[in-house]
Amino acid sequence: AAARADAAAEAGKAAAAGERTGAEEAKRREAAESALAEAREAASAEKSGAAAARREAEALRSELTGKAKELETARAGGAEAASRAEELKAAVAVLSQENEKLEGRLGKEKEKVAKAKEMLRAAQAEREALQEAAGEAEALRERLEKEIRKSEVQACDGQLPTAADDAGDDAKALAALNQELVSAKLAAAEAEAQLASARAQAQAQQEAAEAAKPGAVHVALLASAGPPYGLVAAINSTLAHAAAATLPRLRFHVLAPPSEQPALARKLARIFPAEVRLAITSPPSDKLAKLAPKLGAVGVQTAPFEWPLLWLHLALPADVRRVVLLPTDAVVRTDLQELASAALHGKAGAAFEDCSVTFDALFNYRHPLFRDRHGRPSCSLDSELLLLDVKAWRK
Repeated sequence: AAARADAAAEAGKAAAAGERTGAEEAKRREAAESALAEAREAASAEKSGAAAARREAEALRSELTGKAKELETARAGGAEAASRAEELKAAVAVLSQENEKLEGRLGKEKEKVAKAKEMLRAAQAEREALQEAAGEAEALRERLEKEIRKSEVQACDGQLPTAADDAGDDAKALAALNQELVSAKLAAAEAEAQLASARAQAQAQQEAAEAAKPGAVHVALLASAGPPYGLVAAINSTLAHAAAATLPRLRFHVLAPPSEQPALARKLARIFPAEVRLAITSPPSDKLAKLAPKLGAVGVQTAPFEWPLLWLHLALPADVRRVVLLPTDAVVRTDLQELASAALHGKAGAAFEDCSVTFDALFNYRHPLFRDRHGRPSCSLDSELLLLDVKAWRK
């Protein structure tokens, strides 16, 4: 019995110990589960933080890539800007040199004009003096003739005795006076010729000085029907051979019928940059309408549009002083400023020789108008390449 009691006691102790162990195990399990849950939450939070950090890193990488591209673009733009700046500096230097040359030429032309004006004033003063001397000589001759006639009348009336010697002296004096008067008239005529020559020289020098001023260079072209291949070649060759100082001063006036202008404007806009000063101009329709019956009356069947010299001065702007009429089949191989600034010597225009065709191929020499004019084997002129003083042409 005692043994059983002891065994029972031991069993009770063991049961109590087992119960305590189970409770502790449950507590440990709960603590482990709680720690596991916390670890999972921490891992989830870390995962979320890592994803956010990854997104931030991607955004930063994209931003850095964009900044790098912008930097490369800026570097390329800076290099291009530097290159353009160098080009502009070179162009400014060339323009400065050309401007200095033009100022030098203009100064020389002004000096020539001043000298010509002085010569003109001197010639005018000399002419006035000669005219005054001629007037005095004429008045003296008239007085002497009156005295001679008076003496002759008195001698005929018996009031004065005739004196052959005095009459001879009077005749000699009259002859000498007539000779002096003739000399004075010849000197006056010579002075008048010198004055006219001085005026022409002054006008030519003034014209050369005006042409040497850095103004616009106007070029007129007549647009033909069909594709504008010749027109484009003429404009492009003009631009290609223009000097650096002439290039920004070129002004092209393309003369075209109103019906063809929209298509022509689109084609030229696709070919030439906006820096090229190019205007498409309409011919004066009222003038063409008046010219058509007049040309038809003399047997001319060509349309008035093909005769620009008859209406060009009405189509150009009022501020155009000179214009080079250029054929659309031309290829320009020099700076047109040289041609546009040529001296016209007071004339309204200038034409250029064309020795490939002589006058006998153009004119009917049996007609009285041409029979005694123009040498038959002489070179003719190119009627499509002209330099016009528009103001004088309008007159």
